[in-house]
Order: sequence, then structure tokens, then C-alpha cells
Amino acid sequence: MLKGPDLFRAYVLVAATDVLGLGYTRDKDFVDEIVQAAARGALNNKYLYVASAKFQARREPRHEINAQKLRQGLVPYVDKMKFKIEHIDHFGHYPVAIPAITNGLNLIFPRKDFQMFQKLGRTPSQTIPKIV
Repeated sequence: MLKGPDLFRAYVLVAATDVLGLGYTRDKDFVDEIVQAAARGALNNKYLYVASAKFQARREPRHEINAQKLRQGLVPYVDKMKFKIEHIDHFGHYPVAIPAITNGLNLIFPRKDFQMFQKLGRTPSQTIPKIV
């Protein structure tokens, strides 16, 4: 995302709110770099989803501080990119991957935009019932 921002249009970072506060360089953390990338326009028309387990943020307050710093830093660019930073309750560090990936994909491909597929295969005239 930072070194090659044109490689992808969407980024899903799982179990990452701790990593956000780590040093990207000696003087800057990842939050600073991500916000600067947004300021340069490198994240225009892109999606960024970041999640971690809520119990980790309760145990280590710096996780919530990192998440809040990133949210606040990206607010000026809300009209240029889509982002969501959250802590998910009721999941541990590794199991949080399942709801995080689902939530990240919903940010990129909103369920409401794909309602047309809900009826696929439910009517006899469609292809799927004919092959089954």
C-alpha cells in the first residue's frame, strides 16, 4: 500500500491495530505514513479496512489509540477514499480473521449492491436449478 500504491485498489489489514503504531521509520509510525499517502492522493479511490480483536485493545490501550489516530488522520480524505478501522468483539487474535475478512469485503463490495444475487437459483427458469 505504501511502497506500491498502484498495485491494488483495496487493502484489508487483519489483527493490525498494534502494527499501526510500530515504526515505519525511526521518526514515523505506519499511521503517519498512511495519512501522508492519503494526503498525497495515493489512496484516492481506494479502500482500507483495518481490524483487530477488541479484547486486545482492552488489554493494550495503545491498540485503540493507534486506531483512533488513523481514523482521525483519514477523516479529511473521506470523500476521496473509503475506510473502516474497528475492533471486533467476541473473537481472539487469530479467529478475528473470519469476521474481519467478511467486514473488509463488505466495505469493498457492499451487500446492498449485490441483493440481485439473492434470488439466483431460486426460480425454475434460471440456470443453476437446471444443472442440479
